[in-house]
Amino acid sequence: AVLVKSDGNYESVVGVDESLGAKSTGFSRVYDIKSAFDTASDKFVIVYADPANSSYPTSSVATISNTNAVSYGTKTAIQATNIGGEGIDVCYVANRSKVACVYRNGGSGMALERGTISGTDITWDNRLAITNWNSAGSIKHRMIYNPDNNLLAVAYRSGSTGGSTTH
Repeated sequence: AVLVKSDGNYESVVGVDESLGAKSTGFSRVYDIKSAFDTASDKFVIVYADPANSSYPTSSVATISNTNAVSYGTKTAIQATNIGGEGIDVCYVANRSKVACVYRNGGSGMALERGTISGTDITWDNRLAITNWNSAGSIKHRMIYNPDNNLLAVAYRSGSTGGSTTH
């Protein structure tokens, strides 16, 4: 195990056993895969563009057992829109005990969704379509949650100008 210190250096951690468990092959041929850990449910949310389903934004809940085995919930299409291979991100929103997902909404902008984990599945709701801010055709979406002010920041590469944008 390795500890990253506040100054950016790292050192070995003594007395900690490492166990990675078995290799998990829950996803094959997926594009732009991202994940976030939901501390309220103690599970991971994995989002990706699914080429087997018209590159729709898709999600699955992953559970890691006490023996380090990984199991996956039902694969869920977030929305029926082709996001291509480079336009999705997810993060955990602590003050709401939810996850948020941003993705390319076809070629017309971006969409922001709220996800709720229940057992081994996730439901998505409260879609916000974003069609301004040069977001049409946007790619390379990244999102982060700031717990100090309970806000989300989204960065992406603009489709119309090619420059980077943050909101």
